[in-house]
Amino acid sequence: LAKIEGHDAEILALSFTRPDSYWHYLVSASRDRLIHVFDIRRDYELVQTISDHSAIVTSVKFVEKPNDSQLTLLSCSADKSVRFRTGFKTGSHQLQFQTYQHVQEKSTFNDMEIPQSRDRVVTGCQDRQIRTYELSSGKLLSSFKSGSTEDSGMIVNVALDPSSTYLAAAGSDKCIFLHDLQSGDRLASLYGHSEMITGLKFTNDCKRLISISGDGCIFVWRLSNEVVKNIRTKMRGQGYEPEISADTPNPNRKGETQLSPHSEYVLPIMDILSSSKQSETELTDSSVAGQSTPEKKRKQCPNPPT
Repeated sequence: LAKIEGHDAEILALSFTRPDSYWHYLVSASRDRLIHVFDIRRDYELVQTISDHSAIVTSVKFVEKPNDSQLTLLSCSADKSVRFRTGFKTGSHQLQFQTYQHVQEKSTFNDMEIPQSRDRVVTGCQDRQIRTYELSSGKLLSSFKSGSTEDSGMIVNVALDPSSTYLAAAGSDKCIFLHDLQSGDRLASLYGHSEMITGLKFTNDCKRLISISGDGCIFVWRLSNEVVKNIRTKMRGQGYEPEISADTPNPNRKGETQLSPHSEYVLPIMDILSSSKQSETELTDSSVAGQSTPEKKRKQCPNPPT
């Protein structure tokens, strides 16, 4: 559709405005410390370049509500800051952003997520803290530590489920931790990747968590029935109807396991390799609650988990 050349270094983050919003923009962030805003309706024309960070920009997010004329742009950086900006139209009808709040911490911000309520921002930091800030004021609302030990490395990715009930955090230690966002309690620890995890995403049907890594593998983890039920119940309470996937768990199919209410919160069911080959991973209930590893070695996967 389009090829855009705008940065002099590696692009680290991209964000679109929501399809149901009043706005139609794309924002990019890079190691060159610049943020570019593009107008989708004008063939991705560059409308603004923002250069208020003093180090690489690690994440950018648009925040807007359906049928709302207000647009907020958030960015976090290795300069240990989060910047809150509001968008407005100039006399020439060009979009421009101005900073209305600036948060400074003692640790680098590596990633951000916006809850379903769109009134907060959840951040993952180098000191393994998950910090939540109020969108309107930048006030720190809560903070908890993710990980199992003091030397677990830094948090590099965070992801929220569609209801914003659970948070998945991935660290440089190659592990994923599932937390209750409100209490900060750690519900599960996931092991399997042999290199640093570079991305996390919950599926829209609320049944899977997808992780990607520098080891060339994509793992798909199945959430327990209890967790799926909690997510869908909360979504309905928020006025959203969760998507229902076409596939239904079948206990007789290889790679599928019916989980009891007291089973693990998350289990890996499949990895999709970089060679585009797809195969099932056998499951086993771990004797340690809340921990999960693939049972079989993956010969095609570099340094496969054991």
